[in-house]
Amino acid sequence: MKFLPPLSSVLAAALAANLSARGESPVPWPPALPDGRKAITIKGAELLRPVGDVRQGVALAETPPEVTFLYYDCQTYEGNPWSVWGDGLAVNGHYYSAVGDHRSPEGNAFLYDYDAATGSLTRIADVRSIVKQPEGWYTPGKIHSRMDLGRDGWLYYSTHRGSTRVADDPANHFEGDWILRTHPATKVSEVVVHAPLEMQSLPTGALDAERMIWYAGSADGLREKDPQFLAYDIAGGRTLYTDDHGPYRAVIMAGSTGMLYFHGGNEKDQHLYRFDPKAPGPPVRLEAELGLRAASAETPQGIVYTV
Repeated sequence: MKFLPPLSSVLAAALAANLSARGESPVPWPPALPDGRKAITIKGAELLRPVGDVRQGVALAETPPEVTFLYYDCQTYEGNPWSVWGDGLAVNGHYYSAVGDHRSPEGNAFLYDYDAATGSLTRIADVRSIVKQPEGWYTPGKIHSRMDLGRDGWLYYSTHRGSTRVADDPANHFEGDWILRTHPATKVSEVVVHAPLEMQSLPTGALDAERMIWYAGSADGLREKDPQFLAYDIAGGRTLYTDDHGPYRAVIMAGSTGMLYFHGGNEKDQHLYRFDPKAPGPPVRLEAELGLRAASAETPQGIVYTV
């Protein structure tokens, strides 16, 4: 089955199943909602009806939610495929997210601001316009990291490739990926640093917003190395620490202590490793083991939830 453009996992699955059953092609480009509508809002008691058995002791909501669906308007051409590759951020009544085309070697990714008060989805940045690579040179097709808001009011994020073989051809001029930032109010975007890890993409990333350190785990452009570790001091404009032992796909940022936790090396290593920015050095292996494909922010109670 072909991929549908990003809309909503629930609605997209229903559309795909319906199209597949009827033997029709996926949504045409650019994708559009019925009757020229910009958004569809669904509400009502049916949204609270359990679709299976509910565990004893699980509380059910009494007030039905409202669910609104919109298309990201950058999808004017076919991606390979389009998807929301990284984690968005909900803060101060806004939801910031990015959608990327996964193309290679010349891809693009777009940053959006959803205003919950007005229901509007506004494009505020695109990677190609920020990095300004010459025509034919590598440009990232994904924002794969978390998107975090610094204490300076800027959104920080890092980029990732499309094809894993983008570095194989020297004509692509792949040197490594970028840490970028966007100011949501002014829509100004800037390069923080290019290729802080040489020949590495930066699919994993998170910001320590208080100490202004960007943490990243890499993917080797030539597929020869395990993920590397990067702690980049944004305020100082310098690399704080690097290591050959880095996050596989996600990190836990403990804002209360400034400590960073992650799986090391590869997906099979379930042990957590801890990095302390107050004493930069090799991450320390802990006896704790857990699944870590994604992680929440730390709650006021000092708890982090992982997937």
